[in-house]
Amino acid sequence: MNVKIYTFPFWGHTEQAIHIANRLYELGAEVSMDINLEYIADIRQGIAVTECKYKLDRQMCESNAVSKDSLIGYAESILQCTAAYIEDSDMTFSDVDMVIFDSFAFWGQVLAKLNNKKAVSLMTLQPFEEADFTNNAELILKQYRDLFANKREFERMLHIYEVTARMRYSFCSEFSFGNLFCAKGCTNFVMFPRHMSYFSASLGKQYIWGRAFSNAVAYSGIKDEGCAYVAFGSILESRELLVECIDVLLENGYEVYAKAGRYFDELYEYYAATENRVNLFKYAPQKEILAKSVLFITHGGMNSVMEALIAQTPMIVIPLANDELINGRMVTRNFYGLVYERSAEVEKNILSNLVREIQSNGLYRRRLKEDALINSECALDRICAEIRKD
Repeated sequence: MNVKIYTFPFWGHTEQAIHIANRLYELGAEVSMDINLEYIADIRQGIAVTECKYKLDRQMCESNAVSKDSLIGYAESILQCTAAYIEDSDMTFSDVDMVIFDSFAFWGQVLAKLNNKKAVSLMTLQPFEEADFTNNAELILKQYRDLFANKREFERMLHIYEVTARMRYSFCSEFSFGNLFCAKGCTNFVMFPRHMSYFSASLGKQYIWGRAFSNAVAYSGIKDEGCAYVAFGSILESRELLVECIDVLLENGYEVYAKAGRYFDELYEYYAATENRVNLFKYAPQKEILAKSVLFITHGGMNSVMEALIAQTPMIVIPLANDELINGRMVTRNFYGLVYERSAEVEKNILSNLVREIQSNGLYRRRLKEDALINSECALDRICAEIRKD
């Protein structure tokens, strides 16, 4: 069996694909991965590696732009990357039996279709069918929708871009905007449990739920009652948001661990006088920190949510983009934490009230402890068995 895997070049979209690739290789499959080369150390020797062609506009990310222009810019970057893959004369699919791709790696779906190969998607974001997106685009993309005068203007913008893309790109004859946020294969592995899926009622048998990673740090049940963690992923990082969250946690008596990313040096100086109450990381050992934390303030990316659930750490979700608002609502629905659905800047008094609710209400930690499904073994072997069966 020869498998080609395409990833979206950020850790939250890549980690579980690496586990699947490594396990398939151990089972005797011939595996090649298209990946961000920063993660190559996690890949088993013997797996062929190529560098992902997608290069996110870092300048746009540094301005934390959630705007009308950035949404279209994102769409264009995905389609331009897909065109670059198609034009790559060195690529060959003659020996490939199956293409596996992250649902954000739209080019994987297109390449599989163009080469008549079986396609399997790995969904680290909320899965949905086309009708779900059509009826709920303003929810799925709420942070962008809020920038438009009304729902009709927002939907018109999406439609105009779809028509434009179909005319501009030959591979977009059946293209819809939702494809960029939830590209699908003939089989779709959703990398989290079904009860965390917002649209699960509309999803058929071709959707299979189950995470592919286990917690690298065994959860001992021993928490540091004064420890809280703040992290907002690796794409949209905000200095102002980090500072606001850290300050609120300090005011509520916590020792704070925070992933500062590109703001590490600046914030290290800013918090130099906090008497070691703020511990900053450029790249944080997230699983280890969550294992001892009693609170996690997060953007709500599903990988981070899953790691918090496994570590039994209650969350406050402050969504930044895409499906993070929905993830936050699912966290709230299951009593794993709270969501702060802000429309503009974070108000410290509101965030502080949410922190105090998590502190004082034992419901959230009790729900996490009681949830046998979340704390069950990972589904890596079952996922790989299903892939090999196909």
